[in-house]
Amino acid sequence: MQQAYAGDPDPHDTLFLRKTGHCARCLDQARGLLLFLPIVPFEGAAVRRAAALTRECLAGATTPPGITMNVLDSDALDHVVTLGFPPENPTAVRDAHRTLDRLHEAFAREGFTVYRTDIDHPTAPTATEPEALLRGRLERALDPHGVLAPGRH
Repeated sequence: MQQAYAGDPDPHDTLFLRKTGHCARCLDQARGLLLFLPIVPFEGAAVRRAAALTRECLAGATTPPGITMNVLDSDALDHVVTLGFPPENPTAVRDAHRTLDRLHEAFAREGFTVYRTDIDHPTAPTATEPEALLRGRLERALDPHGVLAPGRH
């Protein structure tokens, strides 16, 4: 397993098999899998908020998720939520998709950016334009207490 983490290729994808219980090539037939992949600032408050949002969105989910936060650098975490489900069970499929919808909506409301979108969520649902999201983040970074020309940006 250390070799996989070091980047050595594994033609049998042993690490993936251990983590999911399925080979990568047979996953689509054996198990449905949805991924939610936002970037979270590497700050205590943001990490706690992301963890809380994830717990809230998973309330009532019928299949336990996989949750990982990977440190990318001194500024950001790669937050990974995997939603596995039996593809032959229509209730489980609907539940997994609803859970994914809740995750996208909740994280977008908080301003967390998803770095890999899917066909059902091509952009953040509450952001009307990327510039508006960026402008909001810049304004909060430069004026965290909202005292400089409130409402003018």
